[in-house]
Amino acid sequence: MEQVSEEIQKIVEKFSGKALNFVVVLKEIANVNETDSGLDVSSSVDKNEKYRKAIVVSIGSECPKEPVKLGDTVMYDKHKANPLTQNGVEYITLFYADLVLIV
Repeated sequence: MEQVSEEIQKIVEKFSGKALNFVVVLKEIANVNETDSGLDVSSSVDKNEKYRKAIVVSIGSECPKEPVKLGDTVMYDKHKANPLTQNGVEYITLFYADLVLIV
């Protein structure tokens, strides 16, 4: 479990900048969709899923400080997200209200 939190910490630290107002910056991570027998069906499921999984890397100054914090894994509405590229790394921006749940 510590290895996972180290990876998340590196993702958060790699982002340089600070989100403003009600904006949240996320780093998308892969959804793993497996059947009970272990068959990976991610490619066929992902194209139809409205919600994606990501790690919070920056939270705007006007966003509530709880319950979402840096490094949390969240689900967001992919149709409301906007791409942001910083130093060759792709991130996503969206309004705080468009976060769906904390995983």
